[in-house]
Amino acid sequence: MNIDLEVTPDNLYKLTKENKERLAERILQEYSPENLNSAEALNIDWFLEDCLFLTPRTERLSLDNSILGMIAFDKTEIDCYDSRLRPAKLVLEEREVVTETRLSGKNDIRRLRYTKAHECSHWILHRRYFSSDKRDYAFRKNQKHLACRTMDIAENRRIRNIEDLIEWQANSLGASLLMPKDIFKEVARTEIRSHGIRRDCLLVSDNRQRMFDIITKVSDIFEVSKRATEIRFKELGLITTEDEYYNFI
Repeated sequence: MNIDLEVTPDNLYKLTKENKERLAERILQEYSPENLNSAEALNIDWFLEDCLFLTPRTERLSLDNSILGMIAFDKTEIDCYDSRLRPAKLVLEEREVVTETRLSGKNDIRRLRYTKAHECSHWILHRRYFSSDKRDYAFRKNQKHLACRTMDIAENRRIRNIEDLIEWQANSLGASLLMPKDIFKEVARTEIRSHGIRRDCLLVSDNRQRMFDIITKVSDIFEVSKRATEIRFKELGLITTEDEYYNFI
């Protein structure tokens, strides 16, 4: 896969809000072009296994759900818990993606899909950063895997350090893969108009129940959480303030 982005001197891709949309489009164009042209959910398991050749597994990663996913860039040992909730060690092979066992329930399918997209994005973006030449001693601080915490996956937050930047990149690309920009905007605007709104966006002052219904419908189409859908609405200017809207027109 040719990412074709600028890199920093330490091999971290320079991802921006603009070029990450183009990157997601190129990835989908290569592997799943139908997701760019029709409103349907990306088959994330197929993408993870058959496109990126990653191996999924589930384990108890934490007792408090603080860790939802993990990816191994090389063979490594991690801390986890066994079926009796006792501390245990687990050996991961390169390309293994581990998701928290408690995400396996019916009510957690959308959170699991987002977690997998997040881990796929780590593989696409960060192998080069963590191991530029594939030799054991090249791994930074012997970090051969990334553990992604609940906060990393669920929320946009201020970037304070390199770890925050890496998580923002995986979060952001993952959202763009699951909710491609152009088709997402088309679906959202169609749904907005179907609710009698003559604008191409929602205003923060709009009726809250109507906003909830619109976001819910769009989240159902792409099979992502309502929270992830709302964040995508805001990122793409589909929810804005009155001042921003009237200044734009």
